[in-house]
Amino acid sequence: MFEHVRHDVRLAEKVASEGDLEAALHMLRRLSLLDFGLLLLEMPMQDFPNLSSLLPQMATAETQKSWTGSHGYDLFRQTEDFAKRVQYCFEEISGRCLYGSRILDYGVGYGRLLRMMLYYSNPNNLFGVDPWDRSIDLCRESNVLGNLRQSAYLPTELPVGNAIFDVIYAYSVFTHTSLAATNAAFGALRKCIKPDGLLIVTVRPVEFW
Repeated sequence: MFEHVRHDVRLAEKVASEGDLEAALHMLRRLSLLDFGLLLLEMPMQDFPNLSSLLPQMATAETQKSWTGSHGYDLFRQTEDFAKRVQYCFEEISGRCLYGSRILDYGVGYGRLLRMMLYYSNPNNLFGVDPWDRSIDLCRESNVLGNLRQSAYLPTELPVGNAIFDVIYAYSVFTHTSLAATNAAFGALRKCIKPDGLLIVTVRPVEFW
């Protein structure tokens, strides 16, 4: 960690000593997305116990590999790249800033991407939905921040209350679902996205299989 980065993290650590998560996140957003993500990658950190008590712990290498086939820094660079693309696409298409937006991670898994969205929005604006209870359990065990909800496998609506989203993304979800599940999910997602919101979907190419 570079010294200028450590200086800002120390300031956030001091704020975190008072238990003020949003103020600590506000301080940490002085960092670049890269440095912010690298900090989360190392959580918990002995040097920063107050931040470690507020921020999510990084998933084990075994969990990361079982979900993605990769782990650690190599996987982090993919995560950072996706977060930057979400920001660029949203701001380019909508003409609005991503900061402070309401964001839904559909198929949240162990919370890999939702962690990075803390750079853009506070936990009350972040939602992670997954039909598998193990995914939600893993997120909660690691203190992934945001509104975590289990959905139906064939959802007609999502368990997000009255929330309407600026951005919804589904990272490598519909590669693995049936046509019926995919159509049901798209219908449910459509009900909770703003008219000028952005839905981002990634799928594996057929060559992968």
